Amino acid sequence: MAEIAGVEWIQDGARKTFASAHYKIHQDALKTVYELGHRGTNMLHTHYNQNMRKEEAVRFWGILLPLSGD
Repeated sequence: MAEIAGVEWIQDGARKTFASAHYKIHQDALKTVYELGHRGTNMLHTHYNQNMRKEEAVRFWGILLPLSGD
């Protein structure tokens, strides 16, 4: 599917996007690791805290919920 769409497949891309957007919106590492099922924040900061601007996180969550973008 990724080849058809012309994009590069990223291993666990959906999970990493969720984690990055969740953390950027909530600014709460413990809340994000709880949602991911991790035991501590090390994994979040090592693998899931991707470079995502808040505007991108608002846009991501806007797919599901209308957010104000505060």
